[in-house]
Amino acid sequence: GVFLLACILGMNGGPSLSFDVSDFSDVSMEASVLLDELRHVDKLLVESGVMDAARYVLRSWIGFEQLLEFAFGAITTLAVNLFVGAPITVGYHRFLLDFSDRKSNVGVRTLFSAFSTQYWRSVSLTLLLSLIYGGVSAVVVAALALLLTLVGTLWGGLLLPLALVVLLMGGVALALIAIRLSLCYYITVEYPDLSPVDVIRNSSALMKGNMWRYFCLQISFFGWLLAALCTCGVGMIALAPYMKMADTAFYTEISGRDTAREVEFPSLNPDDYMI
Repeated sequence: GVFLLACILGMNGGPSLSFDVSDFSDVSMEASVLLDELRHVDKLLVESGVMDAARYVLRSWIGFEQLLEFAFGAITTLAVNLFVGAPITVGYHRFLLDFSDRKSNVGVRTLFSAFSTQYWRSVSLTLLLSLIYGGVSAVVVAALALLLTLVGTLWGGLLLPLALVVLLMGGVALALIAIRLSLCYYITVEYPDLSPVDVIRNSSALMKGNMWRYFCLQISFFGWLLAALCTCGVGMIALAPYMKMADTAFYTEISGRDTAREVEFPSLNPDDYMI
């Protein structure tokens, strides 16, 4: 129940992070039309001059309203994800840790705990993580787009396999980064004095030597994921919280939570870690 409520409220990985596929396809079509129109505007600039091009733009509006509508929806989704989903995500990880520790006061109210204790830290951490994932994705997409634009040239036959290699390498890079940063929300819950940058560095440091174990843990759910898909996704209602609790147990084990605060992790000086 807490997991479902967290997803409804925009927890990272919840439904608020995904766009409708049909909406995305409509935007893709509009973007294609826009590109054709912009080429026509460029032709008018060369052949007829600035005034004729300006008249054409004002008269046609060349589909900008659809792109503006999509941009407004994307910005709204991002705002909800940051300013509501981020503290909900931190609160859910607090719930997982408290539930794992069998605390008596754990409940739905725990989900909202970050709004009063770690609101801006959760927002800034989520924003920083989004910039990291988005930056890597943008590099991969830009490289892929550059290669695909050259597919129709003389060397197109060689560039297409290279584009597939770039796509595969980008997917692997994103997966590795996601694994290294998978403990950020647990760390930010337990160590409120750490800045978001320090949280990311400590998560990366803690995952050193444990990335393969974490990968195997996720792969172990593959059969269950297939079974959940056979139920049209309904099975994920039970499977997803179980997987998150498994992640919590993994974090508890590798961090040594009982003694972590008295020993060396996390370091308040993350430069101690060579990342």
